[in-house]
Order: sequence, then structure tokens, then C-alpha cells
Amino acid sequence: MKPARSPLSLLFALLLLFTFACGGDDEDEDPNPQPTTDMTTDLTTDLTTDLTTDLTTDIPTTDVPPGSQVFTRPNMKTLDPNGSEIAALRQGVQVMKSRPATDPTSWLYQANIHGTYDTPAQQAWNTCQHGTFFFLSWHRMYLYYFERILRKASGDPDFALPFWDYTDSTQRAIPAPLRTPAGAQNPLFVAQRAPGINQGAQVPASATTFTQAMAFTNFASPQGSGLSFGGQTVPGPVHFGGVFGQIENQPHNIIHVIVGGQTGWMSDPNLAARDPVFWLHHANIDRLWSIWNSRGGGRDNPGTGPWTTQVFTFFDENGQAIQMTGQQVVDTAQQLKYQYAPGSGDEPTPQALEDIPAAPFTDNKREVIVNKRVPTTLRRERAQVALEIPPAETEAVEGGPSRLTLVIEGIDFGRPGLYYEVYAGLPQGTQPNPTGLHYVGNLAIFGQLENGESAHAGHADKSLQQNATLAYDITDLVDRLRSRPGFQGNMALTFVPKGLEGEQAGLESIPETREVRFERVRIVLE
Repeated sequence: MKPARSPLSLLFALLLLFTFACGGDDEDEDPNPQPTTDMTTDLTTDLTTDLTTDLTTDIPTTDVPPGSQVFTRPNMKTLDPNGSEIAALRQGVQVMKSRPATDPTSWLYQANIHGTYDTPAQQAWNTCQHGTFFFLSWHRMYLYYFERILRKASGDPDFALPFWDYTDSTQRAIPAPLRTPAGAQNPLFVAQRAPGINQGAQVPASATTFTQAMAFTNFASPQGSGLSFGGQTVPGPVHFGGVFGQIENQPHNIIHVIVGGQTGWMSDPNLAARDPVFWLHHANIDRLWSIWNSRGGGRDNPGTGPWTTQVFTFFDENGQAIQMTGQQVVDTAQQLKYQYAPGSGDEPTPQALEDIPAAPFTDNKREVIVNKRVPTTLRRERAQVALEIPPAETEAVEGGPSRLTLVIEGIDFGRPGLYYEVYAGLPQGTQPNPTGLHYVGNLAIFGQLENGESAHAGHADKSLQQNATLAYDITDLVDRLRSRPGFQGNMALTFVPKGLEGEQAGLESIPETREVRFERVRIVLE
């Protein structure tokens, strides 16, 4: 006969049974527990192998080297030409140039992503976005992954891509480390630039202004309209469109044209990214986009539609193909872990224009005030095109404040090695002044070769058109002209050729240009 258990022993047994059922103490738990059902499968594997699954999260902090959670892209002006930052830049470029062109982390492969004549084309080559609202986001992604490749190649875990602040009057020549020493021993030097550039010639002040672009409060405009900061809306990727947004036209296009000249790489989109100055130039354009966002007043990036969801392909520092969308690059510090050092535009200048309201550019209500076919050829000399506008006020377009727009269409620009300042109603004998009443903006096209030949003729399916269209807001200019006694509607357009400046520019400051042509001028009330 078994002895009876005491109440205490029964309680102990129950406690022991309960402990085993619950898995024991914490220190006895399996350090690598296995899921019991498929629903608990770790989803991070999918996200790392297929980046199209979810691109709305921040770039993982593991991509950022220790000690530099957020990189600061420096102003080139602040860097010591003989310092560690420039040494790292040179080292990174040299290492990338030493890699075979088939390596996605090589200098040539990265340059060819923007554009190339090389064949056969490799993955992601010839995919730059110009002439549409994808321009800014695509180039931000492009710079971001290029910078990561360059950082690893440089051997400096804290390296960040500098920007060239050419709007600063002390930085109108390309930075000295990119032109001296002049030769193969300097990986930042290339001979394929406009005559005078490598001698320290300066770009004109009007080539660097972004005042007009910053005044626009709308990021995008309807297809066919360049009346926005970021460019025309399109349903999908366009390798090269013919209608340029304000920041792309000026200063982006102008700097490409004036630095590259007639035969240099920077003025040919198929070769531009082979010049190291390309990356410093685009870092500055990217910086200006950040400044535009920070100014408020209704300025904001697209929140829905193809701009946010369109996937583009690039390569990371390990040569791995990566896909990214616009919604992944709207906040550089939070999503991409970089920011910019101070530079021009951080504070609006006293000459800043009044904000241009976005409302008129969100509908299709347009009234053509002037529509004139004026086949015109521009060369090295100043030219004028007769144009008149009704001297009295025109009734506003229904549905909000109205703006007057000057539109120049059918532009065949080629690579003339210069650009043109455009003035309206400039009195005879008056000295052109890009800060004065009559200044409209600049005319230059980046994306055409010999007199209108598309730089991407082999990719017609990805391009909208060969000829280009430029639009300029002239509302305030016309209002001031109409307020003058005796104004009879003279709005003649004056085109003033501009080349490099300074003693180093020499006789090539305004080259014997190839012809620049356009077909039609309109003045539109919107």
C-alpha cells in the first residue's frame, strides 16, 4: 500500500508540472526558436532580395558607416585643395576609373547610366530623365548610389560628395582641384571642356541664377507646360522630353552648355557624366531642390501618382542592382542620410521674385494672346525678333489669378558653346542687364547635338520630341511695361549671346557658334 501524499508534496508536484509546461526558466529558452507555422516566416529576407516589395521605409542605418549617421555634403569652396577630403575624392575617382567598364561600380559604367554611345548597352544605361518631372528625383537617386560607390572606393568611410556653388560670385570658375594639376596625374581633370574652362575662365552671373525657378510654388505642371519648378507631368519614364521645368532650364542646362562648350563632354548628355564636374554640378542642383522645399509657401513634392511609384534601377557600392522610387528620396536626411553644408540660396536674396501661385497651372484654361511664327536663326551676334502685345490689360482667365507666359517653341539648339540671355521690350541703346526690368531668362538646351539632332536618337521610344520648348513667366514684366506712359505694346525679344568671362576666356569667350533656331513665339494667358 502506497503512503498517502501530503498536501505540501502535491502542491510541489503541481508547481513542477506547470514549470515544465511553460518551458522552464528564461535561461533555458532556445536561443534560435523555429517558427511553428509559415505565417511567422521572417519577411526581411524578401525585402533584401526584392527591393520592389516595399520601398517606403528609410534606407537602413546599416548602410551608413559607423560614426557618420548623417553625412554632410560640403561646399567645395570650404575644402583645402591639399586636404584629406580632396585626396579622398581623387582616390575614389581613380579607383573607379581603374575598374573594367563591365563593372557596375566602375567610372565608365556609372557615367553610361546617364547616357552613352557605347554598345551593346548594359543594364540601366541610357536611363537619365530630362524634360519631365522625373528629372530631380532620378538624379537624386543617381547621385546617392554614385556617392556610396565613390565613398567605398575612396577608402574614407566619412566621405561625402562636394557641391559646386557657382552662384557664389567667388566660385564662378570650376573648382581648382578639377583643373590643376592639368594632366593624367589628376583624375579630376579632363581636357574635354570648353576652351578657357581649365584655365580658370568664369561662367557669367546670369548662367548661375535660380531666382525665377525658386519663385514657382508648384513642383509639376501639366504635360506640355514648363511652368513649374520640377517639370511637366508624364505617365512614365521619358529619356528626354522637349519641355523643361524651371530649375532644369536654369541653371542646370546653362551650366552644362557653358562648361562643355562646342566639343566638351558636359554639353553632350551621352558623355556628360564622364567629367567629374558633372557630379559636383548635380549635387548643387539637388541642394537647390532641398532649399526650394524648405521655403514653404505651398512648395511640396508630388504625393501621389507615377512620380512616387515609378521604379528606377541603379547599383550600390557592392555592384548589386537596386531599385528605388520617388517616394524614397523626398527627405534626404531621414531617408538617404545626407544633408548639405551652407551655400547660396539658403536665405532668399533681396532680389528674390514674388512667389508665383500654382493655381493657374493646374488646369487647362489658356488664352493665346500672341501666336506668331517667326523662323529665327541665332548666331554669335545679338539678334532681335519683333513682337507686340495688346497694350491694355487683358481680362483674366476664369478660375483664379492669371499669369502671362512667353513660350518659345521648335528650338534646335545643338552644341553652340554659348547660351542667350532673353530680354523683352528692351529699348534701343539700353544696356542688357540680367537683374533689370526687361530680363526674361536664358535660352540653352541640354539634350540636343548638331542643330536639333536628338542626343538619344536611338531611344526614340523613350523620348517625347527632338525640338524643345521653353516657357518664361512675364506677368510682372508686362505689368510694369503697361504702367509706363506711352506704352504701345512693343515686346520685341532681344537675344544676347553669352560665353565665358575673365582674362582666361580669351578670344573664345563667345565662340563662332553653330546655328540656333526656333520656329514660333506665343504669349499665353493662363
